[in-house]
Amino acid sequence: VSQYCHMKLGSITVSKGQTVKVGDPLGQVGLSGRSEFPHLHFTVRQGERVIDPFDPEDTATCGAADQTLWAEAPAYVAGGLIGLGFASTVPEFDSIKAGTAHKASLSQDAGALVLWAYMFGTRSGDSLRLVITGPEGFSFEHETTLEKTQALSFRAAGKRLRTESWPIGAYQGLATLTRKGKIIGTEAISLQIAP
Repeated sequence: VSQYCHMKLGSITVSKGQTVKVGDPLGQVGLSGRSEFPHLHFTVRQGERVIDPFDPEDTATCGAADQTLWAEAPAYVAGGLIGLGFASTVPEFDSIKAGTAHKASLSQDAGALVLWAYMFGTRSGDSLRLVITGPEGFSFEHETTLEKTQALSFRAAGKRLRTESWPIGAYQGLATLTRKGKIIGTEAISLQIAP
């Protein structure tokens, strides 16, 4: 029996007793239950016994097991970007985790233009680059080296309004997370500045 927990509310596409085949969508990853970030909790059981799908016979002592339950084992991802967004101030971490921090549009007189990145599995020495581009040649870039290893974290950077207003139009945000010179995550997002 397989069990999927913390799925997105209302996204489940199957029902009890329904036959499914490889590749059929069951639902979407969510933030339901008592979870702190979007993820899928996946468990396999045989009777009452929990089984590791990477080592169903519980024989591996170091390294990969000889047999797995996977037709093709998923790649291990040791860190990356969960989300990206725009705001007019540095948002609270709770609003980022809840998925409510991103503003798809801001007014021309917003006090600042801030791009934030939500990350998982970051390590000391990882590098995060945040770039904002927009109309009339608007450009902002910020790069930082992360100092701590963290399960979940966010960073934000931006520019304060120094003129009467921001140029009206579409802005693009881009975040790139790098580890030892290799990109481990990249996300892009749009923002509209309106009168």
